[in-house]
Amino acid sequence: MSKNLFNVRLFSSLLFAGALVTAGCTDNDYDFDQIDSTVGIGGEGLEIPTSSTEEIKLKDVLDLEENGSVVEDATTHDYVFRQTGDPINPVKVNIAKIHVAKESGQSIPFTFNVSSSAPRNGVRKAGGSVTVDADIYKFRYKGKKPQEVLHLYSAEASTTLTLRVPFSAINGAVSHLQNVTLSLPGYLNFNVGTCSTAPKKVEGTNIMFENVPTNGDFVVNINVTGLDFTRTNTNGSVSIDNYVSLDGKVHLTANGAITGAMSSSPTLNASFSMADFTIDSALGIFDPEIDLKDGLGNTNITGIPDFLQDDNVKVDLYNPEILLTIGNDMDAAGTITGKIISKKKGAVINVINNIQIPIAANTVNKICLNRTGEAKNGYVVVKVPELSKAIETIPDNIAFEATAKASTEKVTKFNLGYDYHITPSYSIDAPLAFAENAEIVYKDTLDGWNDDLQDMELAENAYLSATANVENGVPAYLSVDVVPVGVDQKVVKGITVELVKKDVAASPNGTDKVSSPLEIKISQTEKGALAKLDGLIVTATGKAKNGDNKVTGITLNAERHTLIIKDIRIKIVGKVIGDFN
Repeated sequence: MSKNLFNVRLFSSLLFAGALVTAGCTDNDYDFDQIDSTVGIGGEGLEIPTSSTEEIKLKDVLDLEENGSVVEDATTHDYVFRQTGDPINPVKVNIAKIHVAKESGQSIPFTFNVSSSAPRNGVRKAGGSVTVDADIYKFRYKGKKPQEVLHLYSAEASTTLTLRVPFSAINGAVSHLQNVTLSLPGYLNFNVGTCSTAPKKVEGTNIMFENVPTNGDFVVNINVTGLDFTRTNTNGSVSIDNYVSLDGKVHLTANGAITGAMSSSPTLNASFSMADFTIDSALGIFDPEIDLKDGLGNTNITGIPDFLQDDNVKVDLYNPEILLTIGNDMDAAGTITGKIISKKKGAVINVINNIQIPIAANTVNKICLNRTGEAKNGYVVVKVPELSKAIETIPDNIAFEATAKASTEKVTKFNLGYDYHITPSYSIDAPLAFAENAEIVYKDTLDGWNDDLQDMELAENAYLSATANVENGVPAYLSVDVVPVGVDQKVVKGITVELVKKDVAASPNGTDKVSSPLEIKISQTEKGALAKLDGLIVTATGKAKNGDNKVTGITLNAERHTLIIKDIRIKIVGKVIGDFN
């Protein structure tokens, strides 16, 4: 674009051709060594004929770094700041199993109540009955509770329980018991295994038998399958603090007819055994430690194009996005609290705090952080109004620190001793669509003029004038500044560049072109300065806002956004002096 606008080489070549024509009119009889060969060209003015450029695409102006962070999308041709966070290892989440062991157990002696007709000679005869309604065993089991377990409602556990009652002690007087009911603690879930007499039915934790013979011990085997801590009022209690403590009793009710002589009921002692067990899975409220020591990712930003590196650049993007993928195989939902830290040369340049990210249970969460809260298909959107500040000044490193906490408001199932995994990853996808404070800077150097200018001088009050009309289809306001430099790329003293008209209006929609005039005037204020000029450093600043006018939310496109420079005129006003000595 600029090389077509400021084609001083073309102008210089034309001057040189004019000088040759003038020299061709010199009398060959003159001694050239004695002639001053300084020739003045021009008068009221010399003008190069007008010309125009072809349509210039934005990609012809903005150079991208190969494999850089700013890319041209292969499908849409939009310019996008695109960066993937470095891979991080899955985070393991584990709550230890609860090992429950017997702390105490005690048999409670009991006797049958005997009811019959009055005894003869101190001996009760057949025809009466015996009954019992008593606790026959009590126990306590206890296990250390992990601090991550806040409350338990139920648990899966596997153990065996055996109860043995010596009914044979009354066999001489009672041949069988008509009804026997064993009542176990209400928090036990179980199924009945082998018994000396098959049970008639089971209601809750009551096991009922009929016609139980007394010719041997009454033996009941029970397979415990779990614990229900919401049922603790019958024959036991549960306390859950630093330990899971299970207090329980076994209660016996029975009745039977006296079939033989019985003077009194002997004292009986039941035996009870329940193996220590482990709680492998539980339903409750948990607060597992989720150590996101590596956060949600970290990435080094490389390959930033020049137009985003100037100190004046402000990358105020309309709606940048950070796309998170967070796998969670726990049954527990939770929240990740994130912090985005941008660094440049090791120094923190921006921090975005307290980003609240909801994490659903048993799924791969797809989260989109964006600035506006605009919906994105397939993603849960979290609005972060300050998100653009993460790259407002392009950093060389972005770290996404995070802490995670499981929800303690919902009852969930947790497999204890099992490694759950949180698997985070993230990428930045930020289309270069400006918000109102955006500013980018494009610089180019137009040089190589000195070969044509080193023998030339501007006469007093003479100057070079370059004018053009720019038809801008880019959704950005453009402003041009130039600096004259010599071969050493240092500013040439004695040359002034006046930007009479330097502002180019933005296309309001990135499609309709808007025409703006440009005019640049180059003058010499010190004799001999023109001969030192080698070119111009051109700085074009693109902004989304100009006064009260702004163009926002339109992504810069390499192919669709174009400009044309028309009516290019380069004019010499006054005389240019060529020294051909």
